[in-house]
Amino acid sequence: MIPAADLPDDAERFDVVVVGFGIAGGCAALEAARSGARVLLLERAAVHGGTSSMSGGHFYLGGGTAVQQATGQKDTVEAMVRYLMASTKNPDEQKIRAYCEGSVAHFDWLEELGFEFERSYFPGKAVIQPGTEGLVSIHGCC
Repeated sequence: MIPAADLPDDAERFDVVVVGFGIAGGCAALEAARSGARVLLLERAAVHGGTSSMSGGHFYLGGGTAVQQATGQKDTVEAMVRYLMASTKNPDEQKIRAYCEGSVAHFDWLEELGFEFERSYFPGKAVIQPGTEGLVSIHGCC
């Protein structure tokens, strides 16, 4: 390691260094930059995405999101916690509860960034819905 005092005057400097460009790293870098920080985002793989890139693209944001409300689907933080606790191998209730309690805020944050979630619901059984519906039943899968 080189002490900062030993760096040349023209060396690039950053306020925040984020290691890993998965969803968490990308979000951290984005928010740091939006707050005015000069950010360096590092990823060892050839492409971004981390383990998040292995997902099918679905994620559960519940507890009463705008899509759930618009499509008449009732969900609460407590119901979300119960479902995730029951469907997760070796669940960590504290982490699950924190995720569920922040779920609507996460949804709102994504929409504020420009992501568009269609206010529609696919009620059938499908691993991936055949259309562009913004909500699928977690109970209709598989």
